Amino acid sequence: MFTIITVSFLFSCGPSKLEQTVAEGKRKLEERQEQDRIKAQADRDAAERRYQQALAEINRQKELEAELSQQQAEYDYKLAVLDAENRKLEIENEIRKVEITSDTELRKTEITSDAELRKSEIDSHKDIRITELTTHSEIKKAQIQAYKRITTKRIELQANLEEARLLATVEVEQMHMQALIGAVQMRLDSQTKSEEIEANKQIEIAKTIASAQIAQTEGVARIEAEAAMVIVDRISQVKSQQELLRYAATVARFSQY
Repeated sequence: MFTIITVSFLFSCGPSKLEQTVAEGKRKLEERQEQDRIKAQADRDAAERRYQQALAEINRQKELEAELSQQQAEYDYKLAVLDAENRKLEIENEIRKVEITSDTELRKTEITSDAELRKSEIDSHKDIRITELTTHSEIKKAQIQAYKRITTKRIELQANLEEARLLATVEVEQMHMQALIGAVQMRLDSQTKSEEIEANKQIEIAKTIASAQIAQTEGVARIEAEAAMVIVDRISQVKSQQELLRYAATVARFSQY
């Protein structure tokens, strides 16, 4: 009798408890399946990222290799061009060497030093050359002599008194202006290109000295200094004897002020 009651009791309570156990097991199974699904998805995503990274790295390497190949090709091309140009220059030099060797009229190529070249030029002329003036004192002497040659003429009435007063105002030394006039006279007297080049060099030296002295003079208005420098510049550019005579007269007069 007791057994029947117990079985009846369990039977009456059993189905509800069993359902809960089954439901709990099913829920845990679903949770585990969901976790497995999430983990599997995460693994797939990670694998996809690794794949994309590997693919990007491969592409980057390919691009780098392609760029390096292009740079190498460009370098090889430029090197080939340089080699071709060098070879061309070598051939041209060889041709020129043959032409110079075979041309008897190019006698200056036999002169192996600048000193020999200068000596041959000097020996070929009988009159005095600027190239014979090898020291500063000799050049200065020649400039003053050239200045004196043109000031011995009738130039007193040709002097520009305003310019003479201006040069006196800025206190530029007369000997510097005389040196400039003399250098310009040398250029007018030059008969060879080398003489003209040497004269131009001495003109620039004299012009620089005179301009520097004007710029350093104290108590002179800026406009007066600039005007004096313009006179110096004009003298250095004189192209005719008549114009140089006028400036020589001006320089001769400004010491009187």
